[in-house]
Amino acid sequence: MNPRNTLLLLLLTAAVGAYVYFYEIKGGEEREKEKTAAGKLIDIKKDSVTAITIRPDGVELKKVGATWELTAPVQYQADDGTVSSLLYSLESAQRDQKDITKSRADYAGFGLEPARTELIVRHEKGKQDTLYFGDGNVTTTMVYARVNSDPEVVLTSNGLSNNAKKSLLDWRNKDLLVFDNNAANRLLLATPKNRFELKKENGKWQMLTPIKASADESKISSLLSRVRYGRINEFTAEQMNDAKNYGLDKPSYEFTVFFGANDAQKALSFGKKEGANYYAHDPARPQVFKVDTSLVKDLNVSLMDLRNKKLAEFESWNADYVELNYADTLKIVCEKDTSGNWQIKAPQEKKAKSWEVSNITGGLSGMEATAFVDENAVDLKKYGLDKPRLIVTIKQKGSEVSKVLIGKEKGDRVFAKAANSPVVVEVKKEDADKLFKKATDLAE
Repeated sequence: MNPRNTLLLLLLTAAVGAYVYFYEIKGGEEREKEKTAAGKLIDIKKDSVTAITIRPDGVELKKVGATWELTAPVQYQADDGTVSSLLYSLESAQRDQKDITKSRADYAGFGLEPARTELIVRHEKGKQDTLYFGDGNVTTTMVYARVNSDPEVVLTSNGLSNNAKKSLLDWRNKDLLVFDNNAANRLLLATPKNRFELKKENGKWQMLTPIKASADESKISSLLSRVRYGRINEFTAEQMNDAKNYGLDKPSYEFTVFFGANDAQKALSFGKKEGANYYAHDPARPQVFKVDTSLVKDLNVSLMDLRNKKLAEFESWNADYVELNYADTLKIVCEKDTSGNWQIKAPQEKKAKSWEVSNITGGLSGMEATAFVDENAVDLKKYGLDKPRLIVTIKQKGSEVSKVLIGKEKGDRVFAKAANSPVVVEVKKEDADKLFKKATDLAE
């Protein structure tokens, strides 16, 4: 082929390719964007919005950093979910039917003179848009709307107007008390009958008052979470001018959680009950609000609720030695072999039923006191613990991790104690009975 013709062919191919790319592909993308923008009620990106005014409700919202603040009719942190729903529906709202009318004389018939709701949106760089919403159409799924000074009335989904017509309570952040559960290191809880002080030491919660004892980790975690994720049901007053009026001069419950070496704190006081709610107040905020009675009920804990009720603290799956010492001097010893299988070592060496031995370790690690009988037992004889019916010893890698003494029965309960503790407790007889095994029960 003639070199000149080849060059012309290459140039023509390149030109066609450029046309296809810039007009058909890139141009098509731009035309699609223009078409999409033309179909939108308003061309806006939700992240560009910096302030919102809603009339006639008088609601004003302002973005401060990454969060939204309610600035009118009251000043308070805004509810992220409610604001996000409004912004999302604002960005996605469509002109579902256009050219309803352009005559101002018709506006009143569509609820647009005056508008039922007016939404003023301010963007970055000072841009502002105003949206007017009127009545719903016959299907009630859409509303008549108008944008800025454009006289055209259109129909749009009622999602945006509904999200703009929220109550003041909806716009307010309703978190009861915000704090980091994991950072908490001290807790004060006062109830009508008790006052508890707990402190985290070496990563474990300890009770300091009314007695010194190990605390129930799961219960403390549950209490902290209950308050942290509690919700305000109603804002009763913007200022607490009369604490007595709400029963907050003498609170029925007080909750204070501390953080860090400087004892930074978050606190709540709960006053009197009214209907299905209690009045509550945070000293760091001026408002009085209401919370559900179920939350306060969960704070009404007893010493038994907060106390660690486990007799043995070990990971049952890591145990590799079990010793059962009976009062009649019979001793059964089981150990795990190098393959992790349980073997009976005494009184006679035999292969053990691993699941039976695991039932002992699992049963002991899960056993809990049903009552604390004697905090500092001196006379163990009356509990049958001077000569226990059974002593269960658990080891892990040669170190003793638990030793529990089982004493005499008392109805459907049994006296027991940890060997390293002066406290005598009661446990369920059915739980204690599961520890009493014969060698024949354990052998394959």
